[in-house]
Amino acid sequence: METKEQLQAKIDTLQSQISNLTSELQREQKVLQDVNKPKLTQDVHDALHDAINEAVDCAIQDIDLYNCDFEFEMNGSEVSVYRMDYNNSGETGEEVADKVMRMFGVIEEELPLNSGDIAVEQAAVHA
Repeated sequence: METKEQLQAKIDTLQSQISNLTSELQREQKVLQDVNKPKLTQDVHDALHDAINEAVDCAIQDIDLYNCDFEFEMNGSEVSVYRMDYNNSGETGEEVADKVMRMFGVIEEELPLNSGDIAVEQAAVHA
């Protein structure tokens, strides 16, 4: 018959194994999710990042695209913005998509599902 300490040690070992297996399972599930995703080189990723930032920065800097409600403080000369609405979100999304699409060439033919890596590489090459 096992002692209380031995049983506790056995439980601790099993819990540790469960924890390790759970972590391994989560890692493998992530790999499985990513297996058919197109792969990007770091250069392509950086170019996409820059294109998106540039498109968004240009869009959000245009003050005419905002509706603002102002609030006045009576005990001083403060004016603050009570509410600000951005009215161009749909067009901003299109600008981002257009900027990203201009980075790539268009592939006329359908590629097999598991060739996502090739599609991104070919698109970047034909740009």
